[in-house]
Amino acid sequence: MNTSMPEFTEKEMLKEFKNAAQYVDDILYGRKTIAQVTKISKEEIEDTFVKAQNALSLEDYKKAALLFQAILVVNNKDMRALLGLAGALEGKKDFALAATAYVAVMMANFQDPVAPFRAGHCLMNMGKKQEAVKMFQLAQDCDEKRCSSEKRKYIQKAKNILKALS
Repeated sequence: MNTSMPEFTEKEMLKEFKNAAQYVDDILYGRKTIAQVTKISKEEIEDTFVKAQNALSLEDYKKAALLFQAILVVNNKDMRALLGLAGALEGKKDFALAATAYVAVMMANFQDPVAPFRAGHCLMNMGKKQEAVKMFQLAQDCDEKRCSSEKRKYIQKAKNILKALS
């Protein structure tokens, strides 16, 4: 007996979104979410997330952005997908949109140094040094005790960049 999930395509996901149009009022007024009115399971969303992460790691930024956006349509509060989308936009060198997405992630989690560090990187690429310095300072000010060793690296990188810029 084959118990593996069937392959779920982006086209099928978009079809489900279109089918959800009849529920627009419920969605707009917060009575239901898109996830509640579609037949998209949590497993399918997770599968899409894995595909998006894989595309991002393979530097297929266009595909990664599309997949992360699809997840955000279903759940606009998925900060993993928003952070992934920001990374894909940064990879596409769409620094203004990437910085905006990173700031949205920051608003959800002030003690995570990744988003302000990456936003600072985007702002530097846009030639906005003063704004970038502010982002690097936010990353530097994150509480290292609350961060994983991987995230502590971003705090240290921010400190190093701030020293180099001063």
